[in-house]
Amino acid sequence: MNTNTKIKVNDWVPTQIPTPKSLRMSTDYHEQHFVKFPHVASFHSRAELYHAAIKESQKRVPWFVPQPFRFQIGRTLYTPDCFVQEGSKKTIIEIKRGGRFDKPWREDFEEYLRVNGYHFQVISNEELYEQEILAENWLTIIRVLVRGRHYDTEHTERRLIEEIIPAEGEYFGDLLDRSIPANRHIYELSIFRLLYKGSLCINLTERNLNFDNWVTLCI
Repeated sequence: MNTNTKIKVNDWVPTQIPTPKSLRMSTDYHEQHFVKFPHVASFHSRAELYHAAIKESQKRVPWFVPQPFRFQIGRTLYTPDCFVQEGSKKTIIEIKRGGRFDKPWREDFEEYLRVNGYHFQVISNEELYEQEILAENWLTIIRVLVRGRHYDTEHTERRLIEEIIPAEGEYFGDLLDRSIPANRHIYELSIFRLLYKGSLCINLTERNLNFDNWVTLCI
């Protein structure tokens, strides 16, 4: 370890660092609203976007922040890709092709984070692309949840759980067909909210979300 490496951070409160226009134009840039991040989230690659979608799907993760800190490491300015809170564990994440992060200051940086109560993790792009179906399905679900955030679906959710969905389950499309056309969006939103809460189960890892997905109770 080079103990002479000077490291400091802009602030220990995770706050998304704005992406300069030049970087937005030179990267595979994406923006999307999420439930666990209250602002428009910025990503510099599809792998970063997929990582956020997967974290959104995990109940043990209450929140995350993309581009969360700006560190000065010697003369280098460094912004990691994501901060994730998981229980009491705080992790700063870098997403790289091949999982390679061979910076000369990495050991010093990890020690600096450890002293301040943070973990550091490098995730490969390839690992995230292997979960493309799961991530794309959750991106679809998240868009519906965000668009419908002002709708009250408590009554519909309760009816779905207590009266409508049979014990053996039912096709997603058939559940939507139970409502009148004007209310289909409320049924869809209710199903996705119950899925998000963990009250309903759908296999989202093997096929794209469609009317033929089987929906079951998981409570």
